[in-house]
Amino acid sequence: MNISEEKVISSELYLHFSEQKDFKFWTKESINNFLVSKNNSLWVQRNHNEITGIALWSFNPDQIELIYIFTHKNHRRQHIALDLFLNSLSEITKLSVSPQPLKVFLEVSELNHKAIKFYEKIGFKVSRIRKNYYSDRSNAYEMHLDLSKLF
Repeated sequence: MNISEEKVISSELYLHFSEQKDFKFWTKESINNFLVSKNNSLWVQRNHNEITGIALWSFNPDQIELIYIFTHKNHRRQHIALDLFLNSLSEITKLSVSPQPLKVFLEVSELNHKAIKFYEKIGFKVSRIRKNYYSDRSNAYEMHLDLSKLF
């Protein structure tokens, strides 16, 4: 498996994931607009040139935000999301000039039990609940990870 940073999302990559229900909120245009900022990045994991996962990140000097991480349905339960998370995060932290330990932040729906379990396994902790955050009025969990405990 290899991981690479992509500067734009190709039609092939977008088509590969757009059929997945988890990817419904992103359009090719919205991802490319997101990637215009030098503080945002898209990481792609491949296995023998087959795309198996993607991660979208945003970062500033003191905090990194995981915007989205996704494993293709045909490749789940193979530790791809964990590998993608750790490898892309490792590359992103190399760009930091902060003397302080970085924190990783994310928001996840309280209804997304699989994702919450995944994040908790890595070491994320719920730091805040955003009430009625999503359009279906479900809450969002704001979760943080102290990188000094990970690397």
